[in-house]
Amino acid sequence: MQSETHVRTLTKTIVWRIIATCISIGIIYSFTGALEQSVEISLVGALIGMATYYLHERFWNKVQWGRVEK
Repeated sequence: MQSETHVRTLTKTIVWRIIATCISIGIIYSFTGALEQSVEISLVGALIGMATYYLHERFWNKVQWGRVEK
């Protein structure tokens, strides 16, 4: 059985959050036209999303369903 280290999960979490936050800033800015507000809203969402994604990944790392041994 293979599993991820906490460092790998954390790295994946951070990289994904950078991508998602940039997308969020662009979307919110396109609706509001306010860059500062867009960044603030996106950063709050990023912090919540990062914690949620990390916990999600750690949970799925323990689930054996759908894994195959090579």
